Amino acid sequence: MTAIWVNPPGRITTRKVRLFLNGHQLGLAQTARRVGKTISYHWTGFDTGTDTKVCVRFEEIGRVACDTTKYIGNRASL
Repeated sequence: MTAIWVNPPGRITTRKVRLFLNGHQLGLAQTARRVGKTISYHWTGFDTGTDTKVCVRFEEIGRVACDTTKYIGNRASL
């Protein structure tokens, strides 16, 4: 799972980011860092299951990005 802020002001090099699963914060806020023109943080692999609402929120920004996980079948057999 990766949170990416694609248009941060140039002066910002880090920002705290939080991950929410079905409205509940997962762990502590993490420090996202600038890489080129974006600021991002990657959470290591975990299984969110199906029909889970996943949201990320960078501190001091009024927007939240959300999506719902979906089952797409057994891709290992492809």
